[in-house]
Amino acid sequence: TKFHNNLVALPQIETWFHYLKSSYVLISRRSATYLNSKIMQLVPGKRILIVELNLKNRNGILPEKAWEWLKKYEKELSDSSPPLSPPPLPLS
Repeated sequence: TKFHNNLVALPQIETWFHYLKSSYVLISRRSATYLNSKIMQLVPGKRILIVELNLKNRNGILPEKAWEWLKKYEKELSDSSPPLSPPPLPLS
C-alpha cells in the first residue's frame, strides 16, 4: 500500500517488520514523539500508537520468520541508549 511504502521509506526508520496485519515493529533511534510527527504526516487524522518495545519479557505465537527477526534485532530493540533528538528547525 501507499502507507506501507512511505512508512518503510522514512529515513528515520532503520529497519522494520510487519507480521501482524495492524501493527509494525520499527527500529529507530528517534523518540516516539518525533516518529509520531513523521508518521502522522503519512496518515493525517488517523489514530496511531507508538511505544518503546522491550524484548526482555516476551511471549506469543508468531511465524518462525518473525521470531528470527526479533532475535536478530534484539540488541537494537532492547538498547537503553537515549533516543536521538530531532534535528533543529531551520531558521527563517
